[in-house]
Amino acid sequence: MEEKTMRPSQWAMNSGAVIGLVMVAITYVVINLNQPLELAMFIITYPVFIPGIFFSQRLYRHRILQNGHYRYDQALRIGGLVSLFTAIIIGFFFYAYCTYDQAMMKRLVDLMWEVNAKNSIAMNLGEEAKQSITPFTIGISMLFSFSVIGLMISFITSFFVKRTEA
Repeated sequence: MEEKTMRPSQWAMNSGAVIGLVMVAITYVVINLNQPLELAMFIITYPVFIPGIFFSQRLYRHRILQNGHYRYDQALRIGGLVSLFTAIIIGFFFYAYCTYDQAMMKRLVDLMWEVNAKNSIAMNLGEEAKQSITPFTIGISMLFSFSVIGLMISFITSFFVKRTEA
């Protein structure tokens, strides 16, 4: 039997690309159906992102690691890398989409202001602060947000995926 070899970064890049493209497709559909942006963010964050990270860690253990030993740090590394590559695709999507569609950009900025107002965060910066937000800053904020969320998810899922020697 031939041993399967793949570096963790290769596996994470492939898995992150699949998860990212699924999340982009769902986001694009939800946005174009004129649904609220909160719904799009909820749909792509929880029902797609969490199982995507979990199953990529689990499949790596079953398909690549022949001995079945999978330490917590290995699982966390895979989960963190998968979330990073997914975040890169999501960030690029929002950058490109906001560059193409200025109405979408306005909707995102208004959503940010609305969420901050609901959470009692003072946003007394005025209209010039709203106008200083660019598609690039939206893309970078999505990249960092999904990277951090994915890392937090990986901290939890790695605990359930790890398998130590019996």
